[in-house]
Amino acid sequence: MEVYLIRHGESEANAGGYHSGWAPVSLTEKGRSQARETAALIENVPFDRIVASDLKRAQQTAQIIFPNRAIEYNADIRELDTSHLFGRLVSDLKKEMGETYLNARRTFDYGPLGCESQAAFLVRVRRFFDGMASMDCERAAVVAHAGVIRALGSFALNLPILQFNVPVYNCSVSVLELMDGAWRLQRWNCGKLG
Repeated sequence: MEVYLIRHGESEANAGGYHSGWAPVSLTEKGRSQARETAALIENVPFDRIVASDLKRAQQTAQIIFPNRAIEYNADIRELDTSHLFGRLVSDLKKEMGETYLNARRTFDYGPLGCESQAAFLVRVRRFFDGMASMDCERAAVVAHAGVIRALGSFALNLPILQFNVPVYNCSVSVLELMDGAWRLQRWNCGKLG
């Protein structure tokens, strides 16, 4: 089985440099364009199943890439919840909180800032990952968020998320394969970066 991990296109929060958390943030025009490019990149790949985060930016991306297809929405693959910081500029938070904020960003642990902890985030993403092996399909697409995709990649490689410190670009495609009961990483960040 193959699982194609697709990050959502550029969101208003990405472009504006602010936290969105679980807020209903839309794609920018650039994000919609990125989704169309990704659709063209994988148009000949036959998917048996499409799963997307239930957050607006992931829903919009999935609908552009997979028009007229049934899409399952799943809350377990939402991005890390930083809703308490919604609308706050990353640059302002760096100045205001310094190392405390920078450490939260590095470690995926926003618990000390009144948001979701790394442990809670990894529990729900692990629940989704553990269910991927039983998806009963040859090829699935998962449209989610950078943190979620990093977590899924780290689980597949059996590494702590902090040791799998790789970027995940908007609308990039990464592929995991389950073979003989073991996951392996086939590709990472395929597609255009801009």
